[in-house]
Amino acid sequence: MESKCFWVVPKIYKCTNMKYILNVLWIVLILSCNNKNLPEENSIKVPVDLNSTEKKLNLTNCFDSVETIKLVAPVDEIIGRIKKVLFEDEKVYLLSDKQKTVFIFDDKGSFLRKINYVGSGPEEYITAKNFFLMNDLIGIVDEMSSMILFYDQAGKFVKKIKHDLIFRDIIPLGEIFLCYTPDKMSKNPYGLWEMSANGSFKKNIFEPEKHYLNVNGPWFSLYRNKENNIGAYCTNINKIYYLNTEDSVYCSFEFVPNKKTLAFFNNSKTEREITEVYYDNICTIDANDWIYSMWGETENFELVHSLYSKSAMKSESFKEFNIDMEGVKGLGYLVFSNRNNAMVTIIHDDEVPEFSPEENGVVNGNSLHLQIFHFKDQSER
Repeated sequence: MESKCFWVVPKIYKCTNMKYILNVLWIVLILSCNNKNLPEENSIKVPVDLNSTEKKLNLTNCFDSVETIKLVAPVDEIIGRIKKVLFEDEKVYLLSDKQKTVFIFDDKGSFLRKINYVGSGPEEYITAKNFFLMNDLIGIVDEMSSMILFYDQAGKFVKKIKHDLIFRDIIPLGEIFLCYTPDKMSKNPYGLWEMSANGSFKKNIFEPEKHYLNVNGPWFSLYRNKENNIGAYCTNINKIYYLNTEDSVYCSFEFVPNKKTLAFFNNSKTEREITEVYYDNICTIDANDWIYSMWGETENFELVHSLYSKSAMKSESFKEFNIDMEGVKGLGYLVFSNRNNAMVTIIHDDEVPEFSPEENGVVNGNSLHLQIFHFKDQSER
């Protein structure tokens, strides 16, 4: 069975991890010696071949298992396209920004409740472009009203934070927040910065030297890796940054594409000024031993996928993916999640009818399938 979407996997390299280990030790040594931001020339370069390709590869080349959770919604509840999935305390939280709703399930797929308080009242929000979990509360980001509203696990309003700042992503840091703003705007923080618990600007963490354009896409930027350190996908400049406990930021990986990307046009003030075709980094996953990225061409919307092996320090690009894992009926669409070392996709019942038997001649479209593909550990080879 074949599908024309997603991922590439490199060959199984039987080489040692010494080259990668030495690069990581070099980064750690510099950070421990001076506790300053690491010069970007010391980052690990990730080559990306954006030439058109007809290559296919098997899921089993880089994933060792897949976990499927069927999320069953009530009969009168329709769940639209999901933008973000968070896993915590045996629960699954899904954000549909179009529906302005956070759906909550248990880890077996049973529907618990939803948060949908849309309006202009004191306990309501107008937009829900992002959300996060903090101290057992659900924080919904209302960009339109410049507020963050918090609800408890029962869906009851708890509090809200009013601010006058603009950010594209946010993640809790204890009782404060780390924010990311890739756009340089007047009287607003730029890069990585902290916001206090009351919504005021606290301090800058990292600000890129140059001003780069940003195109708002479906992917978020801030995540935690296996060591629980924070990483930042800065897709408009083709870089991945790590933040350590000392507030030091270093560029861990830098994509080196062989075609023009958004980072090439750093002298342009707006995207409208760009007349040339370029590739946009649509999404990135920084797994333990791999870096997966998806790139889209702006003229013909052609997709190229790339997978980088951290141990072999090699990349391979592909166009189509061959489904060779038992129980996988399709790939669906990729969604941002906080599940470490995994790729999460979603398939709705009406997209793959064989997932749900027809009842009275009608396919059940009120459930969806969450697929969690676990990346292989290359160190075991």
